[in-house]
Amino acid sequence: MSSWSSSISAKLAQFLVLLGLGVVFITDTAIPLGFAHGTLYPLLVVLAGLSRRRRWVIGVSVTAILLTILGFWLSPPAPNGFPISYVIANRGLSGLASAITGGLVLVVLHHLDQVKATQLALNQTYDTLRSQQRLLEIASEIGHLGGWLVRLPEATCTWSDEVCRIHEVEPGFSPTVEQGISFYAPEYRDRITAIVTACAQDGIPFDEELQIITAKGRRVWVRAIGQPNYNSQGEIVIVQGAFQDITARKQAEAFLERSEQRFRQLADAMPLIVWTAEPNGTVDYASYALRTYTGILAPAPHPSQYWQTLLHPDDVAPCLAVWMESVQTGNPYQFEFRLRRHDGAYRWHLVQAVPIRNDDGQIIKWYGTSIEIHDQKQLEQEARQLADRLHTTLESITDAFFILDRQWRFTFLKPPGRTPAATATIRTVGPKCVG
Repeated sequence: MSSWSSSISAKLAQFLVLLGLGVVFITDTAIPLGFAHGTLYPLLVVLAGLSRRRRWVIGVSVTAILLTILGFWLSPPAPNGFPISYVIANRGLSGLASAITGGLVLVVLHHLDQVKATQLALNQTYDTLRSQQRLLEIASEIGHLGGWLVRLPEATCTWSDEVCRIHEVEPGFSPTVEQGISFYAPEYRDRITAIVTACAQDGIPFDEELQIITAKGRRVWVRAIGQPNYNSQGEIVIVQGAFQDITARKQAEAFLERSEQRFRQLADAMPLIVWTAEPNGTVDYASYALRTYTGILAPAPHPSQYWQTLLHPDDVAPCLAVWMESVQTGNPYQFEFRLRRHDGAYRWHLVQAVPIRNDDGQIIKWYGTSIEIHDQKQLEQEARQLADRLHTTLESITDAFFILDRQWRFTFLKPPGRTPAATATIRTVGPKCVG
């Protein structure tokens, strides 16, 4: 709507200029020389400037000068006794006035264009600042992050709206330093007083996590950050910083700590060794059963520092190779190695671990167990040895021999006079025939 109105105004100004040029020229040619009609042209040049078009102003100025000169030849002669030098001087001054007016109008238009460009840039900057301010306000609301400053030596505080919201006071609240410190929980007031004083006097920045009591009586965990601001003489004139509500993070940390504590209590109550590891394979926890089994009770070193020293020397390299392969591929881990007991004896253990992944499929933790299987492996070895002895004994018998199970099915059959190789063949075929 504004551009349309401007276009109409420019066209109307152009029409009036053309009309004025015609009227002045006709009047000039109809009246005898001596009358100052040429002095009216500069007014039309000024009117041409309303169009804001430089070429139009130049054209009108040149036309005015030409019409002034042409009028000298077309106008009736000057009255008797009127010096012709006055007429020429009048015409010359009128043309010069039109030229000067045209130049001044062009200068004014140039400055107006600069002002317009500057205004446009200012408007764009203002819009950008408002957008950034809104983004900062949104970020402050989402992140519960605000700003504050203390002017020295007046010791007056300025709080952002978010800081006011955290303290549950009205926006624009500007407390003194003493009033601001009074919001902190009693157990933290001495600490905040000391660090603010050190920052204001010695320029020592701070970053602390403390508790405040809001105007409505709620306890809120906050992170207070402060740093000094110096003037040109090197004096601290302002202490400023950020203020953030970290209650949700503190609650999440407390919940996680309680969860880990319950997990460790459960793991310590189990009769087997429970352990965890970081995604990169670093063992970060082992249950109490490992310490009681190995005899390493106090002081208790970090599991990553000593668990490899507990393995049998022949099992370290293959154990690490299988473990690193699982870490790199993300496949479940399973291996059997010998672990040194508190009495120095190496006992066989079955160790297993599975990865825990987040919603994106990335491994965030490894959970594993270690179970002693030494007695089981010994029984398996003794059973194999007993089976080998029995097989050797049966093969040495030359008479016919067979064994039946409880369902009266043949489990072993040796005809008389068979060689051990023939007997082995019959043993392989026999169950298929009777089963």
